Amino acid sequence: MKIQETLIAWTPAFEAWRNSKANTFGQIKIGPLIKEGNRDWTAGYVNTGGAAYTTWRKANDKEAIFQLLLLFRTLVVQDKLDPMVVHHEFIKLPQYREIDGMHTDEEGNFFYP
Repeated sequence: MKIQETLIAWTPAFEAWRNSKANTFGQIKIGPLIKEGNRDWTAGYVNTGGAAYTTWRKANDKEAIFQLLLLFRTLVVQDKLDPMVVHHEFIKLPQYREIDGMHTDEEGNFFYP
């Protein structure tokens, strides 16, 4: 799944969300766009992004990677998500794995070619 086709859902790790009914405190999940008639898998999260925005869906690969890295910064610095939690979710995206020759499989395991 490419960045341009991926919804990103998360709940900030702020105390205000700790006891929310969502039970997704400090969590992130990526998945496909929701098509008409499909279950909304993002419903338990406070925020959604990524391909929820047309600018993401229309971006070329370089723009999409840039947008993803900006979101990474927002998730970690502003919304206080654990950087490794975000990394392990983003690693599912081939374009993210290709950044700077990162040698990581979809589970986040590093390997040497």
